[in-house]
Amino acid sequence: MNCSEVRDLLSPLHDGELSAELRESVEQHLRECPACAAVRTSFGAMSLLARELPEPEPHAELWNQIEAELPRAHSRPVQWLLSAESFRELARRSRILTAAVTAVVLVLAGTTLVVYDQFHDRRDSNGHDEHLAVNFDQFLNEFPKSPEHAQELLHASYPSNLVDVDQAAFQVKYRPAVSNRLPKGYTLDSVHLVRMPCCLCVEALCTGPGGSRVAVLEHAIDQPVWFGDRPASECNCGGRKARMVKFDSHYAATWKSARRYLTVIGIRDEDELREWIQHLDRPEA
Repeated sequence: MNCSEVRDLLSPLHDGELSAELRESVEQHLRECPACAAVRTSFGAMSLLARELPEPEPHAELWNQIEAELPRAHSRPVQWLLSAESFRELARRSRILTAAVTAVVLVLAGTTLVVYDQFHDRRDSNGHDEHLAVNFDQFLNEFPKSPEHAQELLHASYPSNLVDVDQAAFQVKYRPAVSNRLPKGYTLDSVHLVRMPCCLCVEALCTGPGGSRVAVLEHAIDQPVWFGDRPASECNCGGRKARMVKFDSHYAATWKSARRYLTVIGIRDEDELREWIQHLDRPEA
């Protein structure tokens, strides 16, 4: 059972609507996945807040108004039951009720975020939640074993859409770097738009010679928090100053390209990084 499937089942899980077998499968996933477990915690917080909301008191004159209308309701057609003035008053009250419901939803959503922050009780110096480091740590740990599963974990944490390069360009208002020529022997497998806390990020997965896999992310601001406390080294490749981080037997590297940043994940060494920079970091059209 993957993260997307589990998150679709969190609401019925909280309401006790799952079968015993399905509940155990979901619980097993939650024991192994901190990101999904945090989302589950938010359901409990929202439920608790909803129970603590005061029950609204009806207007003191509401029942008198209803009783006054009942005799007239029997003596005229339904379509004329409300006068124009009454209809306007009903519409006004409906707008007030809609605004009140919207406010409650916003409060619940805000409380969910607060509970999530308190649950982790950690923030980095830039104000980004450290759950970014947790999510990318999972991504980096899983990538050498299964890039697709690593990608699935990332997409379970942040909203994402599968697109082609042209659709991506339309959404982010620039041509993604992977629309340039890829290094020799590499093909573009997929492109996703991922709504990260910093921006709408273009995330691509590529396959190279011998089945090697590389992920390319294009984002608005630098994100050192993605790589947690892994030791980083600086290098100068093709005139670009890049930061490299080792994970497993592979590397991830980030550098500034024009008005954005590019991150490649899964490269083998500095020479391969230089090749990717030469192909991705080309003048914008």
